[in-house]
Amino acid sequence: MAGHPPAGAASPLQNRPPQNRPPQAGSRAWVWMLGLLLTLALAWTLRATVSVTLPVAVAVVVAISVWPVSGWVQARVPGRLRWLGNLAALALVLLILALLVGGLALAARQVLGEIPQASGPLRQQVMALAGKSGLTQLLGGQEQVAGSLSRGMEALASYATGLLSALTSLVTGLVLVLFLVLLMLAEAGTWRGKLLSISGGHDRWGAAVTAIGQRFRHYFLTRTLLGLATGALYAGYLALFGIRLLLVWGLLAFLLNFVPTVGSIIAGILPVLYVAFTQDTTTALLVAGGLLVIEQIIGNYVDPKVLGRQLAISPLIILIALLLWTWIWGMAGALVAVPMTVLLIIVFAQVPALRPVALLLSDERDIAGVQSHTRPEKPQEENPEDKA
Repeated sequence: MAGHPPAGAASPLQNRPPQNRPPQAGSRAWVWMLGLLLTLALAWTLRATVSVTLPVAVAVVVAISVWPVSGWVQARVPGRLRWLGNLAALALVLLILALLVGGLALAARQVLGEIPQASGPLRQQVMALAGKSGLTQLLGGQEQVAGSLSRGMEALASYATGLLSALTSLVTGLVLVLFLVLLMLAEAGTWRGKLLSISGGHDRWGAAVTAIGQRFRHYFLTRTLLGLATGALYAGYLALFGIRLLLVWGLLAFLLNFVPTVGSIIAGILPVLYVAFTQDTTTALLVAGGLLVIEQIIGNYVDPKVLGRQLAISPLIILIALLLWTWIWGMAGALVAVPMTVLLIIVFAQVPALRPVALLLSDERDIAGVQSHTRPEKPQEENPEDKA
């Protein structure tokens, strides 16, 4: 019939060239949007459950970091004495905490002792500044300014006293973390077997945990050494001007060194403000210039050279991670922001569907580069239970 094509002839619809359809791109956009919503929901959940999730997260970071100490001891003692390895690792953590808490307590006591001595020069500086700026007349006279200053000094003393009591609460809260660390170390061999079974006999997740531990130890060791160097340089430079509270400024520089980007700024501003109120502007400017040089050398030259590309995280992602984890867990979140980001990158790199996320969080250009930084640097630590 005239209206039908001959048998075997191609239909006009079949000859029509294939059209580019974007459903796959649209589906990918929905997947990314869903992933973003799930991430926000997870962040809110972590924030709401901080009393539970924070101790567990800190315990995981600590347990993975000190596991080689436990493994080293267990490999050199008889089977019935393997528990000595866990105690050795826990003893190391307790020693570090004792040094940290002791230093903070001593610094807080120095601040309490300095307040009466610094109140006189500080009062003169504030009164002179208030007179020049017209603030004295605005507040109703020198008596009003002096009263406000006295209340401010009392509040500062109360804050320093509260810091001492907060240290006691901190030690109490760390008991739970230490208990979790001990349990995690004791069950490390069991969990390694579980991960091996889940991965079908391939020790992929065991290698990932080893890589995470290596990155953690490299990061904490580097930060500790750089923090000690920064604190010593701070104290030595401030000593040239006869500034008191050298231990306080050195300890603050050491601790704030573990808070990326923002920590170094705060560590430099605090002593400058102290000098500006207790001495004079010229000395404060000289102090600010010297501390800025120290931070530039440590932060922009030594730090990148020592850390190198070990962490494979871009500075932008570090800053975003710092803001995010601080919002979730407060100051503790700021301290573990980089380790938690390293952990996420390595874990995501093990899951094919999440490797693009790992690539976005890293400073690499392709997936192969990410995977090269998520492998162990050396053979995995030998598990003493494997020899039993």
